Amino acid sequence: MTTPTSCPALVRGVRALLRAGRLDDARALAAVSDETDPSLCLVLVELDIAEAYLTGESPDPGSVERRRPVIEAHGTQADRWDLELLSARLEFIAQIFLPGTSLASMEGRDRRRVDDLRARVESLQRTSPDRRREGWADFYLGVVLDNLYGERHRAPVHYDRCLAAAEDTADDVLRYEALRHLGDHRNEDRHASAAREMWEDSAASAARAGAVSSTLSQLILLAELARDRGEVDGARLLAAEVARWSGSIGATRLRDQALALAGPAHG
Repeated sequence: MTTPTSCPALVRGVRALLRAGRLDDARALAAVSDETDPSLCLVLVELDIAEAYLTGESPDPGSVERRRPVIEAHGTQADRWDLELLSARLEFIAQIFLPGTSLASMEGRDRRRVDDLRARVESLQRTSPDRRREGWADFYLGVVLDNLYGERHRAPVHYDRCLAAAEDTADDVLRYEALRHLGDHRNEDRHASAAREMWEDSAASAARAGAVSSTLSQLILLAELARDRGEVDGARLLAAEVARWSGSIGATRLRDQALALAGPAHG
């Protein structure tokens, strides 16, 4: 058996293109690499997840299993943990885009599948090989409680933990996610100023990480907050720009959200 040759710089390049929303370019770059490289296999699953999330379509359920043999044969313990987290992410996205369901509600969902997802994420949280990964497991435990079970009062403690992990490990993408969701809870509790500060910080964190769609997603929330403060014209202008930018990178789900906020004149 040939031992795969890893090229960390190439994998970093694929991930950078992924975060920039240039998914076709990311796949083209990945195609010239060794498909038996565990790191490449993991980033290919990330690509499948990103594509599903940007378009609002159900993710490819076979994405993880196609790469599992390489991870099992050549990967480290951390690689195997990463693959299991990606598997949980795929199931989470499948659940939030499940037809006939709404966020923060179990109505229309198979409770056994959701309970299994929660148990998997709790296991990942307990077995995480390092602080950064522990933070990611805490984040997904929070969003499962928040967006699937509707147990919103139980989620913020997990976001607080993942924010602490993000700051300890300088993970700007994790910081973006934690602040985005904590800001949502502050806004729901009518602390609009605190929500705005968190969302602005979240957008800046996403931008530092080169995560274009994440930055645009935060700008939509800031536009909604401006609208709720009575700054309707400014909110619509910002939303129209976000719609244009989102459409240019194929982020159709974000584009449609922004167009709904911008109003019919920008449709």
